[in-house]
Amino acid sequence: MNSTCCRHVPAWIIALLAFVTASALPRAASAGADFFTFDAPANVPSAEAQAESQQVHVMRSSHFGERPRSAGAEAYAAQGQGVIYVWWAEGGQTGDPTASIRSAFDAILQGPELASPHVGSAQIDEFQEEVDDDVASIDLAWRHVSDRTVSLVRALAVATGDGEPKLAVAECVMRADAEDDMRPQCEGVLSSLAIATPAGGRAELAALGDPDVPELGETAAGIEAELGELGSELDYIEGDDEATGEGAGDPEREGRQEGGPSLGVPDDGIIHEERERPDSDDDGMPWLLILGAVLVAVAVFATARGRGSDRAEPSEDDERDERDERDKAAKAAEANEDEHDAERDEPSSSGPRDP
Repeated sequence: MNSTCCRHVPAWIIALLAFVTASALPRAASAGADFFTFDAPANVPSAEAQAESQQVHVMRSSHFGERPRSAGAEAYAAQGQGVIYVWWAEGGQTGDPTASIRSAFDAILQGPELASPHVGSAQIDEFQEEVDDDVASIDLAWRHVSDRTVSLVRALAVATGDGEPKLAVAECVMRADAEDDMRPQCEGVLSSLAIATPAGGRAELAALGDPDVPELGETAAGIEAELGELGSELDYIEGDDEATGEGAGDPEREGRQEGGPSLGVPDDGIIHEERERPDSDDDGMPWLLILGAVLVAVAVFATARGRGSDRAEPSEDDERDERDERDKAAKAAEANEDEHDAERDEPSSSGPRDP
C-alpha cells in the first residue's frame, strides 16, 4: 500500500522535500574540508568572486608559522550591508600542534592592526579564546572607526593524530549603519561553525599560552567622540560661510555642503593624515639670484678670454705661411734689382759712333 501511495505523490513535491532536507543539514565549506561544518546564511546570496579572492589571500598568508598546505573559502555578500566569509586552512605535520595553532590565532588577532591605515583607527571590542575537548576556539569582535565597519570572527582549530593542524574560520564584515540587519545573519553562521573530526581522531592540545594582542592605541569611543567634534566644527564653519556668503562659487566647498566628502575625508571614507608643509625661507631667494648672476658672468668672461687667446697666438701653419710670403717678396725684390742693374750697364743707342 505504501508503494501505491507514493506512486500518486507528484514528483515536484518529492523534489521540494529533498531540497528542504538538504538545506537544513550542515555543510562543509568546500571539497576536502571535511573536518568542520557550518550553516550557510539563508537570505544572503553566495559571492564567487569574493570567495576566490579570499582563498588566494589565505594561501598567500602565514598560518601555523608558515603558509598553509591547502586552503579554501566561501563568501556570501549582501549588497550595501556586508560580506560573510567561511574559510579554512590546513598545515603540514608538526611536532607541536599547540604552538602552530597559537601562531594561527595570533595571526587572526593581528587583523585589526593590519587593516588600520594609522594608529587608533581600529579597536578590539571583545576577545576570548579557550581549549575544550582538544578543540581550540577564538572569538573576536572589532570595529574599524574610519571605515565605519564592524567585524565578527570565530575560529576553531584542531590537530589530527599525525600532528597536522587544521583551522576553520567564519568571519563577517558589515557596515556599522547596517549592523542591525546584518548581525543576525552573521551570528547565525558563526554560531553554527563546528568541528566534525571525532574526538578519537584529534591530537591532544595543551593550553595555548598568552595571546599576542596588538596595541591599537586610542579607544574606539574616544576616536568616535573626536570625529563627532570634528563634524560639529565643520558644520559650524559651513554655517558661517552660508551666513557671510564666503565660499560662494567655490566648487569644492559647495560640493561638501551638498553632501560631498568632508574636509580630510575622501570618498572612500578613510581618513588620511595630512602632513604640514615646512615654512619656506623666502629671505634666501635674493642671495641665490645674486650667486647665479655671478656664475653666469664668470662663465662669459672665461669664454671671451679663451677666444682672445686663440686669436693672439697664431698657429705653426700660420707662421710658416707668413715666412714663405716674406721669402717670395724678398726674391722678387732681388730679381727686380738685378734687372735694373743690367739695364744701366747696356750702351745707349743714341750715343757717339767710332769713325
